[in-house]
Amino acid sequence: MCMVCEVDPLRDSAMEFMLRLKKLGVDTKLFYMKDYMHGFNSFDMKNFGISEYHNGTIKTLEIFRHLLGLK
Repeated sequence: MCMVCEVDPLRDSAMEFMLRLKKLGVDTKLFYMKDYMHGFNSFDMKNFGISEYHNGTIKTLEIFRHLLGLK
């Protein structure tokens, strides 16, 4: 799985890496976080009041749970 934000200095490299994995036959899924910026999880706090990032944090947790075999 590859998760990349729209505004992210690593975006192009991450997408290129995912495409290389696909060409090698690795089952890969891309999660493109439109309207999100690199490090958005840091802003999902009550003190910052940026509630829009909460859904992205939930998605991130779902991905890690899946990768770790947790429910």
